[in-house]
Amino acid sequence: MRKGSRWQLISILMLLAPAGCLNRPIGRSQPRTTNVLVDVLRRDAVTKIDLLFMIDNSRSMSDKQVLFAEALPDLVAGLVTPPCLTPEGDNVAVLPADQRCPMGSAREFEPVQDIHIGLVTSSLGGYTTEDCTQTDEHHSEENVDDGHLLASLPRGAAAAPSAAKDGFLAWRPKADNDGLIEEFGGLVRASGEHGCGLEASLESWYRFLVDPAPYAELVQKPCSASDKNELCIAPRTDEAGAIVADQTILQQRAQFLRPDSLVAIVMLTDENDCSFKVNGLTRMLVDSKGFAYRGTAACDDPAQGPNSPCCHSCLQVPPAECATAVDDRGRTVGAGCEESKLYDDAHDDATNLRCFEQKRRFGVDLLYPVARYSNALTLDRLCPFADDLNPNSPKCPDGRGVIDNPLFVTATNPLTPRPHQLVYLAGIVGVPWQDVAMTPDGAEPLVYRSADPMAPEARRIDWSWLLGDAAQNPATMPGDPLMIESIEARQGVNPATQKAIAPVDAAYDANPINGHEWSVEGADPEGARTDLQYACIFPLREPVTCKTDDELTALGDAALDVPDCDCTNYGEPGFDNPLCQQSNGQYGLEQTRAKAYPAVRELQVLKNFGANSVVASICPKSIDTADADYGYRPAMAAIVERLKEGLQEKCFDRELAVRPDNTVECIMVEARSLQAGEASGCALAARSAVAPEVAASARKKLLSSGQCADEASCAALELCEIKQITAQEDADGLTSCQNDKIASGNGWCYVDEELGIGNPELVAQCPNTSRRKVRFVGDGTPKPNTKTVVACAGAAFQD
Repeated sequence: MRKGSRWQLISILMLLAPAGCLNRPIGRSQPRTTNVLVDVLRRDAVTKIDLLFMIDNSRSMSDKQVLFAEALPDLVAGLVTPPCLTPEGDNVAVLPADQRCPMGSAREFEPVQDIHIGLVTSSLGGYTTEDCTQTDEHHSEENVDDGHLLASLPRGAAAAPSAAKDGFLAWRPKADNDGLIEEFGGLVRASGEHGCGLEASLESWYRFLVDPAPYAELVQKPCSASDKNELCIAPRTDEAGAIVADQTILQQRAQFLRPDSLVAIVMLTDENDCSFKVNGLTRMLVDSKGFAYRGTAACDDPAQGPNSPCCHSCLQVPPAECATAVDDRGRTVGAGCEESKLYDDAHDDATNLRCFEQKRRFGVDLLYPVARYSNALTLDRLCPFADDLNPNSPKCPDGRGVIDNPLFVTATNPLTPRPHQLVYLAGIVGVPWQDVAMTPDGAEPLVYRSADPMAPEARRIDWSWLLGDAAQNPATMPGDPLMIESIEARQGVNPATQKAIAPVDAAYDANPINGHEWSVEGADPEGARTDLQYACIFPLREPVTCKTDDELTALGDAALDVPDCDCTNYGEPGFDNPLCQQSNGQYGLEQTRAKAYPAVRELQVLKNFGANSVVASICPKSIDTADADYGYRPAMAAIVERLKEGLQEKCFDRELAVRPDNTVECIMVEARSLQAGEASGCALAARSAVAPEVAASARKKLLSSGQCADEASCAALELCEIKQITAQEDADGLTSCQNDKIASGNGWCYVDEELGIGNPELVAQCPNTSRRKVRFVGDGTPKPNTKTVVACAGAAFQD
């Protein structure tokens, strides 16, 4: 690079390195250094995928599981038979992986040759209570799957015999993949809907993929010296105080998770996450055999609210600054706790709603913070003693106890962590499809919006509709009233359709998304409030006539095998439940619809995770099998669309500034951990030391992209510049690098089909709009266990 241009570029890098990106559209213009591209390069396309599905197996999930099983072939086909595209991006053929594309077209990306498919359920058990145990005679296994791969459990092994040994299915070229698809469908259906009602949708996949020491067993323990009933819980520990780990999970994880794979987690759930902490007072809310402790009056006081320090459990001693009262036994208690510390009727304490608004209703929040799960997907180092896993937590003082994240660093890849851009999270969850679609128009194909915060606004999810605007005001409610968790009927207008939320007594299909609100108390003689309003509903393919409570009682134990049916409990006219309403407006035992609740916690994790998230609705747009939008086909298309970036070579969406000799205004920096006593890599062929200013920018990029855990570890990396091949120094090497499939020369060069630089076949696997890339050859090829940072001057943005 010319000295003048180099130092001009360095000054820009110092200002803009953290914001550099590869995917913004660039117009043609004269080369100049007024904007900069900075990124971490991945040198090879990914050939392996590890797919983990988390299936909610609680009540009311069977209809969704059937639709999901039918959609898997679309996902697999999208990965193993990518379409043949023309240079204009037209799809001309979808051919088996071993067939060549027609002349003038190329695969969108190289077909995936190796896929692991695993499945876990949302059932982690009852946290030492008598609920959700494996002691029942019927469906006991479904209550406590413990985050183990389902195919390794008896009901899963029966549905997918080929996966029983390893716990997961394996797709390979020329294998019996039709049989694999059939077994996966059986595996999904084997999840069942008799699992634990405490749906640990987030903790279950975290436990399998990330938890460094997944507990083997939970035990009761005293909460304090005076606690004779052992009301608290904790993982069982050994004599040294270490958690006794579930070796089955660790073994299954080691076999399932490859160090060089793309990892995708797909959640299917129709309820909000209910991942309880495995410590403290958890069992007091989980246990259905007794009433829970109330929250103090401050919890419901608009002037104070759940976030107030005076909002606490009536079980706890009031803080000094908070209002108190005296109960009938003369004890000082928090204000609001004087009549009874405990809820004393099911009207206010339905165990089905113990996860709903915990802090307001009970004065404690016993669910793991959602940051736990976004941190698990983004941080290289974790503090396993902190609920949110933050390595800077006081739970790991001075870094003691901080460990490598098993998702990125394992015993088989300690020096080459999995790149962060190769981890994806998808959620097919409780949200109206209209809220996350490009258009809510039912006549248009369903295309889901992007969760990438850098996507154009017109294609980006409006999170304020789904979650409110926590950045401005944590107390704000979602812009879509259908996404508010509520017992009471809600009011307002859906922002996507501009349709008003219909009241309880509205006609059939008064609102196209949830029909209408319903009376949760309804006709129940005790006025029990045991359920929530729905985020969305959708038609069943075949209506189901539910049995009455008397009929179920007459069946005895056989009733436990009867599929869940909402209208058994909510079919009476007093409930006005849209699931049980006929087109003539009448209510009864015939269930015509299925439902989903607002998936607030799952959506918050997806939002926090950002660019590599995929959001889809569990309420399908169509249940017509002939429709392109049938079931979860659009969701699978959105997942493939997002994953394909990780499956493609690192090609540039933007044109680089090219000199007359076909070299470009770029610096390639190779970063590696230099072992004690090891010679500097900068003395190797085609390398040189990096200027301090360039090194500073490269370290900033490595830190911001998660390639090193903190500033200290980034500072410890050795940085060397890989030399660009120039016509002045090696004209033959430059020509060969840009044209020959087996090239001579040592260093790197730039190939750009649109500008006529080099052999177009070298960029044929790039997307049609991005057929340009940096090519490393000879001694310039980055060494194993290194990361490569590119910093380039680019053409002008045309925003």
